[in-house]
Amino acid sequence: MSDKIKITAIILLLSSIFFLNGCFPKRVVWNPSGQYAAVLGNEGELYITDAQGNLSEMLYDDVFRIEWFDDNKTFLAARQKSIANWEQAESELSKANLDIIINAAQETHGGKVITKWQPNKGLFNTEDDIENAVKVYIRDVTPKMATEEIINSWKNVSFDAYFVEKCSWDNKFISEKQLFNTLEIIWDMRISPDNKNLLFTQSSKSIESIKMNAFNFESQNILHIDDMTSMYPDWSVDGKSIFYVKFIGEEYDDMVIGNLNTITICNDNGELLKEAQNKNQQLTLAVNGLAKIRCLDDNRIIFSSMEISLPGNTDDFSEQPLLFMIEPGKHKSIVPLVPKSSFHEIAGYDLNFFEVSPDKQYVSMIDHDSRVAVMELATGRVTIMQPEDMGDIESIPTWRGSNELCYFGKNENGDFIALQKPGTPASNLSINWPDEVKKEILD
Repeated sequence: MSDKIKITAIILLLSSIFFLNGCFPKRVVWNPSGQYAAVLGNEGELYITDAQGNLSEMLYDDVFRIEWFDDNKTFLAARQKSIANWEQAESELSKANLDIIINAAQETHGGKVITKWQPNKGLFNTEDDIENAVKVYIRDVTPKMATEEIINSWKNVSFDAYFVEKCSWDNKFISEKQLFNTLEIIWDMRISPDNKNLLFTQSSKSIESIKMNAFNFESQNILHIDDMTSMYPDWSVDGKSIFYVKFIGEEYDDMVIGNLNTITICNDNGELLKEAQNKNQQLTLAVNGLAKIRCLDDNRIIFSSMEISLPGNTDDFSEQPLLFMIEPGKHKSIVPLVPKSSFHEIAGYDLNFFEVSPDKQYVSMIDHDSRVAVMELATGRVTIMQPEDMGDIESIPTWRGSNELCYFGKNENGDFIALQKPGTPASNLSINWPDEVKKEILD
């Protein structure tokens, strides 16, 4: 399978089913000033555009996640590469990841010649790349541990690995350094307010359990924080703690009970602790795996959750995620953000994919036919931005500047990248892009 096909598979996987809904990528990601955006194509192509639609040449062809630093020039690119043989693995992967593969291989064959491939389900799921990594190791390093027939059947086996790279853009592209690599897909990345650490969630392709980790840019240390979490945690305003949802029960249909927790992971100097501490339960929620938390710079916390009444019949529980806010203060209050008068307007929208505007006045939302809307936080008033049914979701809407929304739109001339402020007509960011680039990004 070619690298481009595999990147397409990753982009599609990021748009695939997780519990009910799926995890969709951001395909246009603006820097904090709104001057530049990273644009991702269907097969991982990376471009940079300015607000006038002036597009760079293609910079990479294997990127599936972007996150900007506050300096407006530096960003992180999560890339996916195919590892074809053990020599390549040794040259590109960390010792820790190589050891994971070697240990899994040794435990799998247990010193006996493999006559029939029966993967150890305790080590990896058959859908995961670690299985193929084990096959590559045995094929290339210890071929006598399997029959010739099995080794020959693995002749074209490769596996995927994921790399986080620090890059910069200031009218030219610079790839600064690779920060770390992993054998598991990275779902979300959040840079700390002090720009010293990265919070990220990851899992195997089978998505059986989301893991939450942090990476320190100076020491290069990685701290494992927790397992069985939702995909979208966030940093506290001071950058020392994080807010996240930890699942505490079994999934029922598309709902699971979880705790909204805080936990401290950094000291006063922004250095990662040796282990997370001071775990504190804030709330118990009914959520799915995509439950999202965003901490505003005024210490308000917005999160998605289902609203249920107990005791009750599970058949009557609504699967519609709603938005709530925790107001800071001595006596914290929980405020529902969606008034009942707006329930009919947001029906079908997945509020797990909300994005808060930089001016904190709006949240964007999208439904599974790619209709786009924004809700004013102060009033709950909903404004439809993209009413057309575009089919499958191509990208989560993102914000540029104070309150300009960027999304994949559709008009009489076809698909385009829209920029639009609530209550104003949309402009076409991609109008002058070459047709072949539009096809890479919009088709």
